[in-house]
Amino acid sequence: MPLSKPSSNLHEIWPRSRDHPLTIDRVMGGMWMILGLVGLCALAAWAVRTVVGARRTHPDALQVLDERLVRGEITTEEYRRVRRQFLSSGH
Repeated sequence: MPLSKPSSNLHEIWPRSRDHPLTIDRVMGGMWMILGLVGLCALAAWAVRTVVGARRTHPDALQVLDERLVRGEITTEEYRRVRRQFLSSGH
């Protein structure tokens, strides 16, 4: 019996019977479903990172107070007074 040349067409070498559990249509459909879920997860992760990252870019009040002292916008006495008030208010 002569050996036949391997086929490069997936439809010729993959089972096409609807009774077979792994038809090319089912395998390709599953692959697209997995790729879609991975893409959806990546999109959700990007959205969460964008929203959470936006909140972190705002400096907190004590950092602003420190920067104002360094730039000379307030005196040391003002700095201590405002810091004390801020910390005593529960922040």
